[in-house]
Amino acid sequence: MNKKIVFASSNKNKVKIVKDIFEKILSDIEIVPSYDVGFFDNIEKTGLSFYENALLKAKALSDYLKIIKLDYPVLAEDSGFSVDLLSGFPGITSTTYSLGEEEKYTHELDVENTNPNYQHIIPNNLDERNNIKVLREISNLDILSQLKHTAHFIACFVFVTPNGEIFKAEGKIDGEVTDRIVDRAKSSNDYESFGYDNIFYFTKFKRLYQAIGYENILNFSHRRIALDLLKESIENYFESRKA
Repeated sequence: MNKKIVFASSNKNKVKIVKDIFEKILSDIEIVPSYDVGFFDNIEKTGLSFYENALLKAKALSDYLKIIKLDYPVLAEDSGFSVDLLSGFPGITSTTYSLGEEEKYTHELDVENTNPNYQHIIPNNLDERNNIKVLREISNLDILSQLKHTAHFIACFVFVTPNGEIFKAEGKIDGEVTDRIVDRAKSSNDYESFGYDNIFYFTKFKRLYQAIGYENILNFSHRRIALDLLKESIENYFESRKA
C-alpha cells in the first residue's frame, strides 16, 4: 500500500524535521512537501490559536488535492514561541512579530559570539528582528532584566483525511528566554537554526535549543511530542484503508 501524507509547508527546515521524525516513528509513511504537488502555503493565518491556523492550512491543502484528484491525507502545523511575561506573545504571531517595524528593530546587536562554528546573525533578517523585539519588550517590562523568564515552544499538528476527518495534537517544551542573542549555529546535517532557537534555553538539556543537537530535536522537541500524540490516529487511518 502506498502510504503518503502531504505536509502543508514550504519551510524546508520544518519539512526536514517532520520527515526525519516520521523516519523514527512511522517509517513506512512518506512525507510529501506541499510544494512537490504544486501547493504553496501562503495561506493568511487569521486564526486565534495554533490549532485554528494549522486547520486553515490543512483544509486549504486538502481542497487543493481534491481539485487535482490526489487522494492523500494532509498534515499541517502551526507553531511558535510563547513568553509568559509577554502574556504568551509572540505566540501565533511568532513568524511575523516585528514585521513592519524594520527601522525600530534593526540596530547593532549585543551578540554573544566568536565561536568559529557559529555564523554571525544578520540584523535585517526578520528572525533576528523578532528576537530583538522579544528581548527589548522583556527589558521594558522588567527592570530586573537579570531575572530568568519562562518561555515555551509550542507546536500544533492537524491531520485531515480525504473524507474530512480531523485529528489534532499539541506539543510543548519549557525553558527560558536568554538575555542576549547568540549567533546562529551551523549544522553539518542540513538543519539550520531558525526562528527563536538562539534565544530559547531548553531547561531539559540546560543549553540553548539550537545547541542540543539535531538528534535531540528529533527525539525531544515540541514537534516530536505532538507527532507522538498523533501517531495512533495516523496509523488507524492507514489501517482502515486496508479494509
